[in-house]
Parts: sequence; structure tokens; C-alpha cells
Amino acid sequence: KQDRDAAGNEITVLYPLDQSFQVILSKLDNVDRNKRRRYEFVYGKLHDFEDYMRSLGVDVDLTGHPQPPAPHKDPALMDPEETLNSLILLSVEHNLRLMHMLSNEQKFGNIIEAARSAKSWQQLRAYLNVFEEYFTYLSVRQKTQALSFLYELLVHREGDIRRQAGGLIGQLIARFHLVYRKEVPADAQSDPAEEVPFTLWEQYLDMIIFPDHKTTPQQRSHISYTLKLVVGSMLEHARPGDIPRFLGALLKYYEKPEELSSDTAFTLLSAGEVVAPEVFAGAGHAVGERDPLEDDVAAIVCEGVSFARLPLVAVETFDALHDTAVLVVVGVDHREVALGWRYRA
Repeated sequence: KQDRDAAGNEITVLYPLDQSFQVILSKLDNVDRNKRRRYEFVYGKLHDFEDYMRSLGVDVDLTGHPQPPAPHKDPALMDPEETLNSLILLSVEHNLRLMHMLSNEQKFGNIIEAARSAKSWQQLRAYLNVFEEYFTYLSVRQKTQALSFLYELLVHREGDIRRQAGGLIGQLIARFHLVYRKEVPADAQSDPAEEVPFTLWEQYLDMIIFPDHKTTPQQRSHISYTLKLVVGSMLEHARPGDIPRFLGALLKYYEKPEELSSDTAFTLLSAGEVVAPEVFAGAGHAVGERDPLEDDVAAIVCEGVSFARLPLVAVETFDALHDTAVLVVVGVDHREVALGWRYRA
């Protein structure tokens, strides 16, 4: 913090971590409970890191008298509090080593190649768990590398691997820039980098709905099946303000059902299972009122186009497991079906 000494000269004052936290809070405006919790979360991380540095003998207070590193103690001799502190320090050390590996593009590329070469699904799941835990700290280039790898896994022989990879694609894109996001004024210029997740979303939607023609029918089926997993994961992890744009990109594929193959139609119909009526309302799309002629079924309408008028081969009833409505087929007309919501009593 900048201050002035007794002579009026500007000086820099260094505060300990505890005091720095209070100084920062005192300078913030409109500190509500949620905002305070965000800063407390960051402070907790810094506090753990400071304790870790002290355990190594680092003079974090700049006193000029560093303390010797903490002596090693056998876990069997630790009391509960010492065990907890030891686990915290161990997790900090592990995270630092892993994030060092992830921060280097060459080393991250080696991790991707090692995952590609994994012999068993257990090893592959371990790599996927690492990506799920640490992907928010990757660079933009590394995230695109991870997305490309996850897309490759959509044709893996193990269904659990395909499902986890599909969920990670939606989660990674939805939270592409969600790392301690700062609040900016409403009139601030938008950052071009903010468009990256929406561009990637459109790209991977197209790759999933229309897989490459070089793939086999079984591989295309595996890839298409994950669409509802990708969409569901996106809706679960995206910020509410981003959902309309993500959802708008998906709904474009429902505008010309007559051009869809039966397999693609079924894929889109299946993806509708994970989209709740309230999501459409929040995205600015209207949910139709009850129509007694259709057994109290409300057809979803999007931009003047019936949400899912698909070939008859796609006729299937889906229970969306929502509290207020069930996703159903509401009618058949000239080898087409309309998808809608039947409201529960």
C-alpha cells in the first residue's frame, strides 16, 4: 500500500496477509455475503500457501531471520489438528507440482499423449479426473487441446469413458473463462476473448450432430449419443447470462427438420430431454399454454418454429424427470411428430 512518512515522502508499506485482507475489504463497495465469501475463499488459498512456505523455512514476513524448515513427523504420532494441517500442506505441494506441469505447453502435450496411450480404462479415467479438477487453470491453447482429445474419446469402446468425456466437453466450454472473474462496469468494452467459448460451442455442436463421414456408423452413433450429455453439462455449469447464447446455437439445428436424417433427428430429439421448460423461459423462448385438444400438452415454440418437428422414426417418449413437466410426443402429422411438455398435476 502506498503511504507517506513523517516527512511527507511517498513510501510503500507491506502488510502481512491477515492485515492485507482487511485492507482490501475496507476498500470494496457493496460488500454483500456472496462477495465476502469469494474474497474469503481466495484468502484461504493464500493462507494455505503461506503456511506451506513457512513449513519450508521461507521468511514470508521479511524479518531477515528465516526459521528452519519444520521437522518431519511420523503421521502415526500426529494429533488430529496436526494431521489436518499435514494433509493441507501435502495437497498444496501436490497442486503446485501438478499445476507446474500443466502450465508448460510441452509438458501438457506430453500428458495428453500419455493419456492417449493409456492401456486401461482405469488409467484413462485418472487422466480425465485430472482434467476435470484443473481445467480452469489451463491456458486457452491448452483448453482447445483438451477439447480435441475429449472429442476423440467420444468413440472409445467404454461407455463410461464416452459419457465422462461428453460431460467434460460441456463443462469445459461453459466454464471456459470462469476463473475468479472480476466485476466490470456495465459500459466497459467487451473482451474479444469472451467470444471464444461460444465459437467453440458452435464448432463442437456441429461435430457432434454431424460427425465426420470418415467415421463408421457405430462411431457416428457413439458421438451423436453424447449430445444430450454435452448439452446437459453445459446447462449445469454455464453462467445464467451465457445460457441463451449457448441454447440459441443448439436450437438452430431444429429449424429445418425436413433436411435431417432419421439418425440426426433422433439425436436432436434425445437432446431435448435435458432442456427444462424454465430454461427456455429464461432464455427468452416462450413455452406454449395448455391446449385441451392435446391432452394438456404445451408445445415448445422457439422463434416461431415448433421446437422439435421430427421424422416419425424418432417417435419416443422421454421422461425428463422434472418436477413440473414431462417431455413427451404430442402428435403425429404426415410422418412428423411434435415434441412438448405435459405439465404434471
